[in-house]
Amino acid sequence: MHRIVPVILVVAMSPLALADNPLVISGEVSDTDSISYFLDGAGNSFYYDLVRINIDTEGTYNFEMDPGQSLSPWFGVTADGDFDTNNYDDTPFYIQEGDAPTGVPVSRSVDLLAGVYEVSMGSWWYIEQGTGQNLGEYTMTISGPDGAQITVVPAPAAGLALLGGLLGCQRRTRRA
Repeated sequence: MHRIVPVILVVAMSPLALADNPLVISGEVSDTDSISYFLDGAGNSFYYDLVRINIDTEGTYNFEMDPGQSLSPWFGVTADGDFDTNNYDDTPFYIQEGDAPTGVPVSRSVDLLAGVYEVSMGSWWYIEQGTGQNLGEYTMTISGPDGAQITVVPAPAAGLALLGGLLGCQRRTRRA
């Protein structure tokens, strides 16, 4: 029985376990999220969620953010590690889309190579504007060419925690 546990954990860690096309991400921009700043913190700011994705096939990918009734949606797509939270105006976005009325979906397509990307989701209303339209639920749908796999890349700490669990199981097995 003790040999089955590591196999289940390895399968749960596999990127294929999280792959899909289209990939649907449901979330909520809230006032406990991270904050990104405009002009090195001297200007406006916004709350955002950031998800890392891996795509395995070169081609055209469509990103669509469908907001709840209280959120004016905005999203951006960058290469892995390029989203600059201290000055998002200097971030080299492949695409960014927003400027829609509250509750109206926004979408955009872009040609991408296989690789890891960051998708940031928030609102085009700044926190300082105090409209209340910068918070709310959303669904982000990412679709690509037929046969392509779009994978959520877990945060590095999550992988290390699972790896630590595997090593712990392995140590206990050796002692038994």
